[in-house]
Amino acid sequence: MKLLVITFDWPPMRGGKATLLHELFTRLNEEKFVIAAKHGNYGGIDKGNDFQTLRIPKFFFNLPLPPIFRPYFIKVAMLYFVSKKALQKFRPDVVVCCQLLTEGAVGLYLKKEFGIPYIVYTYDTIDVEQPLNGKDMEIATEILKNAEKVVCISSFMAEKLVAIGIEEEKTVLVHPGVDVEQFKPKKPSEKIAERTGYGKKRIMLSVARLVDRKGLDYAIRAFVDVRKDIKDLRYFIVGDGPEKNKLEKLAEELGVKEDVVFAGEVGNDELVDYYNACDVFVLPSIVSEKEFKSEGFGIVFLEANACGKPVVGTRVSGIVDAVAENESGLLVEQRNVGQLAAAIKKILSDKRLAEKLGKKGRERAMEKFSWDAVAENFGVNVLQKIEPGK
Repeated sequence: MKLLVITFDWPPMRGGKATLLHELFTRLNEEKFVIAAKHGNYGGIDKGNDFQTLRIPKFFFNLPLPPIFRPYFIKVAMLYFVSKKALQKFRPDVVVCCQLLTEGAVGLYLKKEFGIPYIVYTYDTIDVEQPLNGKDMEIATEILKNAEKVVCISSFMAEKLVAIGIEEEKTVLVHPGVDVEQFKPKKPSEKIAERTGYGKKRIMLSVARLVDRKGLDYAIRAFVDVRKDIKDLRYFIVGDGPEKNKLEKLAEELGVKEDVVFAGEVGNDELVDYYNACDVFVLPSIVSEKEFKSEGFGIVFLEANACGKPVVGTRVSGIVDAVAENESGLLVEQRNVGQLAAAIKKILSDKRLAEKLGKKGRERAMEKFSWDAVAENFGVNVLQKIEPGK
């Protein structure tokens, strides 16, 4: 089967979605042609692939036109014509659209003109909730109903789609994965060991983009509570984002500025070291009214588990799929500092529990969430269920 993949999110762009799509499609044996946005120094990424990648300007994916411009086709016209040219040259059996709007609209228009089936890959909850509750509801619904398959990264996302009338048999659950060969238990580097106080201090870790929905303000407040009983605890936050100044100010106001460390963005090697240096991984995500978005899944929980670490999350959206409650980690209600602090204390004060959760988390990551397992799931439950375009 030949796949035409259309995606804005693709390395070297950072983030869970770009990682997921690249890891998945590079592992599939099918012949592929990828249309992706130009992000950073992409040349080295593309040379390492055994398939052709066409890079186009980012604005092709959504022309910044005022709402008066309708039909929706005008907004994606440039992406459509690039995709149409690639389709005529490559002659794919299936088009894979890696976002509901924009890429999904292109898939719909290509199907109408050429009869080629398309798949829609949904990732963040915003992929579904915002289009279906906003001005683009009509086109979003048409895209979903005309797709051969709609891939969801969590059961929460699948349930959302069925609730708005998408046929249940059309939705397919394909969880994200983790590189279990890269993210694995090991002694952290001397650099990170010295920076964190590994072996001398206990470490609480979060890895996230610093945005409202990650709930890091609740994590800082919980850290203050936990520190009352566990004096040698430090909190490291890996990542960057628009909420950084607000979070730094909160740590200062609560008197923990010196022990809440904002480490910024790091490469994967350092990231693995941070996971291995920590005693517990925490990410108390919330349903954010500010962002109109919640956690689609939570790959960072898998990364921490793959390194043999226990995790604490919230019962929000896709996190309930990412964390096996009382098996690979603990879950609490969102926006509840008391519950969050209690869960962190429970792990830090019970070495046997921490080891049990970390060990089971590692086993679960290897068995169910390796990228090879994800690719097999996609191949069997998505591609093999589609009749190629004629």
